[in-house]
Amino acid sequence: MWDAFTHLFARLLTFAWFAGAVLMLLTIPACVYKIFSALWETDDSEEEQSIYDSPRKSRNAAERF
Repeated sequence: MWDAFTHLFARLLTFAWFAGAVLMLLTIPACVYKIFSALWETDDSEEEQSIYDSPRKSRNAAERF
């Protein structure tokens, strides 16, 4: 009985290890691409402007009360 259990456990562990290795091989290049493609993105002035607009709007809303 223990032989069958350990054999099944070893097969499941081997399958999990190979599945993890495949997932790692798929995700590492995607992460590297995402990191390096962010270096060459153009700066969008609208995005930067929205960052600076938000606090000003909230301050004006607080002054009304």
